[in-house]
Amino acid sequence: MREEVYDDVEIVEVDMKEIVTKIIKNLLTIGLCGILGLLIGMFYSNFSLEPTYVSTTQMYVTNELSDTGAKLEIKATDIQTSTYLTKDYVLLAKSKPVLEMVIYKMNLDMTVEELSNAVSISTPTDTRVLTVKVTDSDPIRAKQIADMVREVAKTQIKAVMGIENVITVEEANVATKASSPNKKAYYVLGCALGILLSTLMTIILSVLDDSIKSEEDIERKVGLSVIGIIPIRYEE
Repeated sequence: MREEVYDDVEIVEVDMKEIVTKIIKNLLTIGLCGILGLLIGMFYSNFSLEPTYVSTTQMYVTNELSDTGAKLEIKATDIQTSTYLTKDYVLLAKSKPVLEMVIYKMNLDMTVEELSNAVSISTPTDTRVLTVKVTDSDPIRAKQIADMVREVAKTQIKAVMGIENVITVEEANVATKASSPNKKAYYVLGCALGILLSTLMTIILSVLDDSIKSEEDIERKVGLSVIGIIPIRYEE
């Protein structure tokens, strides 16, 4: 690195070769910092973050039963109309009355807002299938909440929309694996940050290092030629 001043403006020239040399010399330290970052990521993801589980259940909104009750009268116009109403079904399934009833029936120690954040209701395009997903720290409780939301939502949709049948497609499952946190992502992130920070620190220290270590440093940093060398004599 060499500093020059032109019209009170300080210009710093950076020797990229010197910086690369510094990085190569400190590869062991950089690698150790990467391992340290990996260990920190492992510790944080395993002991500081609470795992969460997702349970999913589905219900299907059908047409009214025929007069005989033997079969469903399905028409193309009915299917099209029901598809348009799917967004209404989603809103009703996650409405405040539904969430309040779930909290009441299960005696949950949660607010409506907290339960709303834990519940997700969606529907595939052009279908009348509603998918209820519940995220919770307890996989069994996640299943129980999902099933209860489905049953209460079925009642709410029938009452408000005048739908005769809302059929359960599948019961909620008990998750066997946590959906979050993504531990591998934290491992990679910790390792990458360790390597990145140590590399940046090596570069910064290299740029700020003005010490003279060789004849080449004198010529490069000071701009003067070396006339002679005075050896250091060590007395025995």
